[in-house]
Amino acid sequence: IVNKLKSKIELINNINVIVEQVDVSKKDIKSLSMQLRKSHNNLIAILINAKNENSFVAACITDDLIQKEFNANDLIQKISQLINVKGGGGAPFSIAGGAQLNITDSVISNIKNLI
Repeated sequence: IVNKLKSKIELINNINVIVEQVDVSKKDIKSLSMQLRKSHNNLIAILINAKNENSFVAACITDDLIQKEFNANDLIQKISQLINVKGGGGAPFSIAGGAQLNITDSVISNIKNLI
């Protein structure tokens, strides 16, 4: 999964960005996020599972971007307002969840615009 996600990297404002829907459990999302953080620099990854009633969105940010004042919790709070979920976490990793999410191309675009 990590290699597939890395192939989806886009450069947005000189930052490597992944915004993708994934079929990963809430239990496994942090591990996947940490693998992405270790495999790349200058990376923000937003991973979304909208497949059931326990949908969630997770954000992870690499240490080099945290030093530049980027914060996964701040990002997840902004995303939460877009898609009406609640959650939180720390600077490197944050997660929010709720009812089934309706993630459209427009929502993905709006998430990318937050970066």
